[in-house]
Amino acid sequence: KQWYQRRVRGPKIPVICVANKIDKDPDMAGKSFKFATSNNIEMFFASAADGSNVVKIFREAIKLALHYKDNTEEYEDHVLEELRLHSPDENDFDFEPEGDS
Repeated sequence: KQWYQRRVRGPKIPVICVANKIDKDPDMAGKSFKFATSNNIEMFFASAADGSNVVKIFREAIKLALHYKDNTEEYEDHVLEELRLHSPDENDFDFEPEGDS
């Protein structure tokens, strides 16, 4: 449910759905799933046991994440980026008491 709440607040955040164990039933790769289709989520099929599509899925997830990061229109993301860019360095603060040399 947490993913859904975040998706409502940020509908352009990339989300993918992965069905595992296609090595057990390869016919599953040709099916569609209500969860993915009703939520407009791209569906991937993989096998962790034999590695089928695992690298492809990670590459796609990284590509989607980088595209989102570079093209986000979400207010919160812009605020977080500004904070990251303009945060004072921890070395900018002098924590030594004055006069104790």
